[in-house]
Amino acid sequence: MTRRKRIAIGNLEFTKKEQSNEEWRRGDTVTRRKELQSTTFNRRDFKKSLKFGKEGQKMLKKTLALLGTSILVVVLWVTIVPAQQRGVTDTEISVGQWGPQTGPAAAWGAVARGSGLLFKILNEEGGINGRKFKYFLRDDAYQPAKTKAIVKEFIEQIGVFGVVGGVGAGPGMAVRDDLMENKVVWVGVSTGIYEWIKPFQKYLFAVYPLYDDEAYNLTGYLYEK
Repeated sequence: MTRRKRIAIGNLEFTKKEQSNEEWRRGDTVTRRKELQSTTFNRRDFKKSLKFGKEGQKMLKKTLALLGTSILVVVLWVTIVPAQQRGVTDTEISVGQWGPQTGPAAAWGAVARGSGLLFKILNEEGGINGRKFKYFLRDDAYQPAKTKAIVKEFIEQIGVFGVVGGVGAGPGMAVRDDLMENKVVWVGVSTGIYEWIKPFQKYLFAVYPLYDDEAYNLTGYLYEK
């Protein structure tokens, strides 16, 4: 008998046809391929898991932890910068971030908006050593060409001390060298590729888990369940 089994991976929930080993062995190659492709994704369950599910709550906590870690690194760095440092005055610390606020990847724009909320909380508590954060959020619509224009603005016009986050491997790689050459501190790039850690970059602090590690843990969880 074929049944449907609910599978949870992180904060995502799926339904998949479940067969006995005997039924699986009896099926031909084409049938097995169809069964493997029959996994369906329930958007309603996904939204509910994000909002109410335990896994959704865990994912939210992890995301907040990553954002908090990123900002903590900036805070610690700011406490030791010299008096004459780009983007740092006696009263302010200028920090920027790009993110897709519009376009097909706009859902990821929440990363940059969430960072803004944390900076707001820090400012309400007095800032860092009397300095408050001045946060510049720019929409790159997940387009590397727009990201390059934004970083040029950050460096040449605004003169930011550092950059926090930044969604996407493509947009990030388009500006990595520009940021490093201009000694702009970049913390918490929101993507998990090896190019953030190899070769070593003095001013780049990657806190997002590598995609290889995520895939290994997610597939391990699926196998165990």
